[in-house]
Amino acid sequence: MRPAASLAATLFMLAALLVPASSGALESATTQYRVGYNGLSARGSMSLRPSGNRWVVTLKMGNAVASIDQSTVFDVNGGRLRPLGSSRRVDTAISGKAITTTFDWRAGSARWKGDVKPSRAGPVALQAGDIDMLLLNVALARDVAAGRATRYRVVDNGHARVLAFKRLGTETVTVDGRKREAVKLFAAADGRQYVAWIVPGMALPARFLQHEPDGDTIDMRAA
Repeated sequence: MRPAASLAATLFMLAALLVPASSGALESATTQYRVGYNGLSARGSMSLRPSGNRWVVTLKMGNAVASIDQSTVFDVNGGRLRPLGSSRRVDTAISGKAITTTFDWRAGSARWKGDVKPSRAGPVALQAGDIDMLLLNVALARDVAAGRATRYRVVDNGHARVLAFKRLGTETVTVDGRKREAVKLFAAADGRQYVAWIVPGMALPARFLQHEPDGDTIDMRAA
C-alpha cells in the first residue's frame, strides 16, 4: 500500500499519516501522495516507524520551488495518540524556515521555537487527547476503522482548534488504479474547510482536501 504528498509553504498544515487496523494497533508504514496546490503539483512521502516505546511520523514533500520536511514523535497513552515533540522545515528558492514544538504534558503546555512570531510561540494549555496536524490523519483512519467519534482538538502553529468531522456517507476513490469505497468526512474551523476520504484497511486517508480562508486549495491524493 502506498500514498504521499507535497507542496508549498502553506502545505505544512496538512499532515496526513498512517497506521491502523480495526484493532487500533499501530503498524509501520510508508505512503505517497500526489498533491495539487492552486494549479501546481508536487509529490512526497510519509512514514510511520516505532522508536523504542514511541513512534515517529515523518513527512517529506516538495517540487522544484519548495520542500517541506516535518516529523512528530508521539506515544500511545491510555489508548490516545499523544504528541511529544515535532519539527518542521520549509524551504523555498528564496528562504528557509524552521520551527520546533515541545509538548510538555507534565507542565500541561505546548511551546514553539525557531522562525515563529512571538504571538505564536505559546504557551498553549494542553488538554487530554490533544493531537497535532500530522497525528490528525492517523487518528481519522484509526477512529473510522473502530467506529469511534471523529472530533479532535488540534494544537498546531501556536494555537488550538477543534475539528469535529461529520460523516457524509461513502464515495468512490481511485487508489493504485483501483476503485475503492471510502468514508467521506467534513470539518470546518477558523474559516478553513477539511475533507477526508478514509478507505477501510488503508493506513491513512486516500484523499485529503483543505480550503484556506483566502481561497487557496490543497488537494492531496494517494498515488
